[in-house]
Amino acid sequence: MEKIAGIRLYIEDPQKAIKKQIKKSLIIIVGVLVAAGILIFFAASSIRKLAPKLAETENQIYLNLNSGKLDLNLKQNWQSISPYKDKINQALPSTTDLLAYQSALESVAQESGVKVSISFSALPKPINQSAGQKYQTVDHSLEVTGTKTAFNQFVEKIENLPYFVEISSFNVTSISSASASPIQAEEEMRATLSLKVYTK
Repeated sequence: MEKIAGIRLYIEDPQKAIKKQIKKSLIIIVGVLVAAGILIFFAASSIRKLAPKLAETENQIYLNLNSGKLDLNLKQNWQSISPYKDKINQALPSTTDLLAYQSALESVAQESGVKVSISFSALPKPINQSAGQKYQTVDHSLEVTGTKTAFNQFVEKIENLPYFVEISSFNVTSISSASASPIQAEEEMRATLSLKVYTK
């Protein structure tokens, strides 16, 4: 048989061809996995960087929503309070002028049928801002003499005065009398009350 120059018959072993194909497939799979890993790494890094910004944005939205509710509540509260603004201001006497308040106490004492002596402290108490206090208070004490019924009426009338008055403490003692009759209707009593009135 005559040989043709330049042509060489080559037949590859089928097992070698399969191994080469498997090797190529493995290289492609590993490459894809490495590329996917790199993409996942960069995506996770981006998410980690965005997470604080997203949390901050979420907090800001929450605060804005709540401030909107708060503003609405304040507006509604103001609408319900504003008609009584003048009465509220009148209920806070001036720290330097407590004559109207003193006159109101004396009038209530007369109506109740008790005798009263009023003593104001020299200086108003300073505002305690840490306790949320916004107004000054003036301490004062009352010496009240009268029957138990009259005293109870007096205390009730104090609570209904158009002022912000707080009774801090009171001490009640009966007045013993040698000439008191056992059939006397009510025994006289003396009370010392410590009060504070809110002022402006």
